[in-house]
Amino acid sequence: MTAPLPKPLQNKLRLQRWAMQWEGLWTALHWPLLVLGLGLSLLWSGLLSLLPHPLPLAILVLCALAFLGSLRGFWRLRAVSEFAALRKLDSANALPHREASSLQDVPAPESPAGEIWEEHLHRKLAAVQNLNVTPPHSAWRLFDPVALCVPVALALAAAFFLGQGDLLSNFKNAASLSA
Repeated sequence: MTAPLPKPLQNKLRLQRWAMQWEGLWTALHWPLLVLGLGLSLLWSGLLSLLPHPLPLAILVLCALAFLGSLRGFWRLRAVSEFAALRKLDSANALPHREASSLQDVPAPESPAGEIWEEHLHRKLAAVQNLNVTPPHSAWRLFDPVALCVPVALALAAAFFLGQGDLLSNFKNAASLSA
């Protein structure tokens, strides 16, 4: 059983959980966006129409399978627990004695320390009055150390502005079964 948190801390906790959830979602989006960008740049550029006939369709199928495989990060995405968000608030605000997460502690039922516990709670509440929620930050530099997103974004922009034809007609030509 945990004690209810004060209203201002509940609001900060909700914002911290949202920020941590967004970080997880942003991490899960990395590979799908790279594969999608690469596939769209191939389609927009018109390069697939220059290849011999069965190859464009094979490349499209390969891109589709790679996109489906890249979605595995979404399967591992879980909701951020309240305890994890409280611990993040503790660490981000350099609270040495877990002031935010220890507010959910309750004394043992047979404990005679009523006044001591009340004083403990007042001190913890005073310590968490000015907590700052950490904004979401991207961890892409950790799992994309060579910055693959940069050449994919440049290829996508170049294909968009310099590519032959439009996306739909290029897709139809690449996906057609006849030569």
